[in-house]
Amino acid sequence: MNTSGMQYGAIISPIGDGVTADGAKRWFLCEGCRSIFDTYLSVDNRPIRCPRCHGLVSRVSAIPPSPEGSARQCEVKHASTRVTRIICLATSRKCSGRCIAGKTLGSESFGAVWVRPVSGRPSHEISDQERRYANGHAVKLLEILDVPCLYAQPDRHQSENILIDDRCCWTYRGTATSGLVTRCVDEPEPLWTTGYSTLHGRNDRVPEHLLDPGKGSLRFIALNGLTLDAGPKAPQFGNQKFVVRASFDYAGSCYTLDVTDPIWESECCRRGQGRFSLGPVLACISLGTLWEGYAYKLVASIIEPSMTTR
Repeated sequence: MNTSGMQYGAIISPIGDGVTADGAKRWFLCEGCRSIFDTYLSVDNRPIRCPRCHGLVSRVSAIPPSPEGSARQCEVKHASTRVTRIICLATSRKCSGRCIAGKTLGSESFGAVWVRPVSGRPSHEISDQERRYANGHAVKLLEILDVPCLYAQPDRHQSENILIDDRCCWTYRGTATSGLVTRCVDEPEPLWTTGYSTLHGRNDRVPEHLLDPGKGSLRFIALNGLTLDAGPKAPQFGNQKFVVRASFDYAGSCYTLDVTDPIWESECCRRGQGRFSLGPVLACISLGTLWEGYAYKLVASIIEPSMTTR
């Protein structure tokens, strides 16, 4: 690739052996928008910026991007299956399936990063069949598993998306301990943009023009407590659909968000309409796909201390 017209940033470190005299192809991961792309480095190791968001590039990726979804057109015609090991931090309800999300185990040299396995369907949900192991058991929250994937497939602000290989079964590798789960918690900061709310929500959506791929679409946060409200979605408008909303304070802001955690949806259905409070919990917050000009914040999972193992 001709790099003469590129903007340059931080030094990047290629995977594998050193760069050859005539340039060597490598995969790179942008720290900002998490896009994965290919490029060529010349022998003098000149640094580059991400061709998608122009952020600094300082890490490398083992996942090749899709020919259509990468930051620039890459030359992969037949992407090979690669396995990504994650701790499952959400099995959220989505359309006719689930939205699975988790973090890689990470290491001292390459920290844990968010991964959202997606299907090739237009709405990207993972079907019940796709999220099963070879023994027929479905993936559960806090399990450690290997996900066969093909390539990164970022979708607007959802830069964590990777396309699964639906020909392969997922593999169970164990259950995360409480210590491992705690290490997945993100540093406190506002949940994307605040100040935009629906009728029954609070700070629960982000307008399209403020969406930033560099900020990602997943957070794993620690809360001192939250309140669940279960009942009709909008009875004043004739919408009697049963929904669950979670209200909590975090990083200096108040939030009321829809809950899509199937465990707590079922629990609230069992208890019936009403309000009840939980003590300290961990929660996965997801910024959903764009709908009518907004992306909506969702509580994709709620994890009580009793749900983790020592």
